[in-house]
Amino acid sequence: RKYGIKSGFVELDIQNNFINVPIKSTLWFDKYGDLEMSEERSEMEMMGQKIITHTRRITRDGFIYTIDMVKKTGTKAKINSFAELNSFDFSKYSEDLLKKWNIKELPEATVLNKKCKVTSFESSSMKGTVYIWQGINLNSEINVSGMEMKSKATKLETNIPVKKDIFEVPADVKIL
Repeated sequence: RKYGIKSGFVELDIQNNFINVPIKSTLWFDKYGDLEMSEERSEMEMMGQKIITHTRRITRDGFIYTIDMVKKTGTKAKINSFAELNSFDFSKYSEDLLKKWNIKELPEATVLNKKCKVTSFESSSMKGTVYIWQGINLNSEINVSGMEMKSKATKLETNIPVKKDIFEVPADVKIL
């Protein structure tokens, strides 16, 4: 199980010092994370033009669908070990990887009234701290080669009914 609870919704605010544009991110999941749909949206103005990004990522049946909701195109990829490691579930990491990434458990912290396990990690090009509750990333501070990204959960709902159609690729999207 990816998450320690059956279903939920998380809303996050993301700040990135590279583009300095606030990003809204949402995550819906069911069946302990076997079904998952996350979205990120941002708007910015550059040289008088409004630029909108809207990306949706659906995980189901052993595949990840990454969709550009503005262009209505997407890709499909089989879930591999990298996707699993990308979840910040450090219990799945080998001893060698734990040492290589200098992974350390820090004192617990509270985010949205949930007691989170706090873990830091560092490699030659990346370092960060993540705040995980029931497998769900509620807060993170990550720096990749000087590019800093911070995310903070602003809303969390757990064990809620989730509409199954949000885990489907929209009919107007072409998977390439």
